[in-house]
Amino acid sequence: MLGAAVLGGALASRWRSGSLERCLEARSDNFLALRIVAASMVIYGHAPAVSAAVVPHDVFWLATGIYSGDIALSIFFLVSGFLVSASYARSRSALRFLWARVVRLYPALVVHLVLMAFVVGLVMTLLPRKDYVFSPRVWHFLLQNLKLVSEQVWLLPGVFEAGHRSSVVNASLWTLPAEARMYLLLAAFGVLGFLRSAWLGYVALLAITIAMMWLPVDRTTLLLPEDWRWLAGYFALGVLAFLARRIVPIRIELVLAAIAAFILLRNHELGRYAFALALAVSVFLARIQDAATPKTGALWRSLLWSVLMGMADSADCLSRNPRRRDSGTCFHRADRRVALRISVVACNRKARS
Repeated sequence: MLGAAVLGGALASRWRSGSLERCLEARSDNFLALRIVAASMVIYGHAPAVSAAVVPHDVFWLATGIYSGDIALSIFFLVSGFLVSASYARSRSALRFLWARVVRLYPALVVHLVLMAFVVGLVMTLLPRKDYVFSPRVWHFLLQNLKLVSEQVWLLPGVFEAGHRSSVVNASLWTLPAEARMYLLLAAFGVLGFLRSAWLGYVALLAITIAMMWLPVDRTTLLLPEDWRWLAGYFALGVLAFLARRIVPIRIELVLAAIAAFILLRNHELGRYAFALALAVSVFLARIQDAATPKTGALWRSLLWSVLMGMADSADCLSRNPRRRDSGTCFHRADRRVALRISVVACNRKARS
């Protein structure tokens, strides 16, 4: 299995343990590499929906029973909850914190929407250029998506309407309103003082979790739409990690135990919670390794890239064999290549040490 190969390479090196607080103290980190891998997983997971040439087999689903895009979003919101909580603690002001979030989100969003509407849209539309530019639907696309609300607009007039599997224009943007809502809730969380005291934060998160689980959906939709709740769960897990950063140890033994728990509970209703725990401790262990030593951090980045290349190998195999029903053959072929890359990296590190 791909996970076994990664763990084997991890155990072959000198892993160092530490607390989550080291994630905030170190100047360098592996979060960029994790985000690149997660972004690649989103592209990989969306490929079957937009390209008729891609076979809809997901190697992450084969390995974990979870869609690759969902795993990627889990990583994004977990890391965001942790880092944004630290950002609020540093800012010491809800207004300053919210302004920093606006500056982070809106400039890139405005540029993206303008490019989609007036560059990609103009090139791909079937309408006359003048009719397209002055169409109310184009301006509605811009203004509605700038509001960062759950009711987003996905279509542009005449764009991707012929010869394409889907006419949706970048549906990945649906997570931005969810992220913005998390920022607002976190600001309220901080104003009430729950980020100043870890124990108050624990109680507040527990109360919110119980409310979301037991209250009827229609009573909490204004706070969090139903489709965003699982994302909020990972964001809250990141906030919880920040609150417990001084007392929670991150060790390779904990990672192995969490992965073992997920394997045992994979087909149980508790499997998703075991997966969340395994993902969280793995992500934070990756961060701590870079803080421990540059050599170990470089090894971890190599492991991440090995997994990414294994994903690409499997996707390439499936795309070259569109009639193949036994997708496990491609999956195991990618496994062997990933294991080989990890072995090479581990040997090189041992030779240099």
